[in-house]
Amino acid sequence: MALVQNEQPAMLHVVFIPYAMMNHITPLVHIARLFALHGLKVTIIAPQHNVFPFQSSIDRDHLFSKSNITVLTIQFPSEEVGLPEGIENFIASPSMEIVGKVHYGFIRLQKIVEQLIREINPNCIVSDMFFPWIVDLAEELQISRFSFQPATFIHKCAWVFIREFTPYKNVASDSERFLISCFPLDVKMKISEIEDFLKEETEYKKTVDDVLQAEVRSHGIIHNTCSDLEPRFFQLYEKARGVKGWHIGPLALFINKYEAEISSKQISNSNNSCSDPWKGYGD
Repeated sequence: MALVQNEQPAMLHVVFIPYAMMNHITPLVHIARLFALHGLKVTIIAPQHNVFPFQSSIDRDHLFSKSNITVLTIQFPSEEVGLPEGIENFIASPSMEIVGKVHYGFIRLQKIVEQLIREINPNCIVSDMFFPWIVDLAEELQISRFSFQPATFIHKCAWVFIREFTPYKNVASDSERFLISCFPLDVKMKISEIEDFLKEETEYKKTVDDVLQAEVRSHGIIHNTCSDLEPRFFQLYEKARGVKGWHIGPLALFINKYEAEISSKQISNSNNSCSDPWKGYGD
């Protein structure tokens, strides 16, 4: 009777898609690197100029930890949206007009990203919150999609409760302060302190509505925070939104520890290479 060898299980493959802000890109890349360091296959998809700030970190990971992480660069549609080449994130955007064009450029990337993900055929997608259309693709491919949100739970709770309960409508004047409904803390605000999209019909409000609708269809939300920092609010947000949250931050603490280990390996390797300058000479 022939013996059947047990096949090794395929390595889980996770695709990460960062957005156009460095405070969104950096922590999402931190998560991708940590996933790869824990043995997962990782692919990051991003425009070329948004890759530059973290490419050296990925290169170090390959060199010192042999992490299985790949970066796929895509062409940003600069000419199509009326932007100079190289402006692909908000830190390079000197005006709100250009910010809008950058955002529109990311919307135009949808078909390219969808095609790449279909070709990659991953087990899971972790995308920034500002890619709500990803949830449609994940459902089509029958894989999990996680929404990444760099904001704290207290900030997200304030968003949701102001948006849903409109407590600012009960004040007599713009200078009068109001309490945020259902908040476990007595936080008082004035109408002038509320972002426009929470109280008016704006283009950004439509984007936020799409983000929130995609959120509840996702497998869950990854937050750059931890329950010990805001213990009441992570439970409150999960209950209010009806979606599971993974609070895995602050990510900088984990990545800084890892970077310190990398630096010590670099120093150790440098010392070893210099310990015997004649080693191997004339062999």
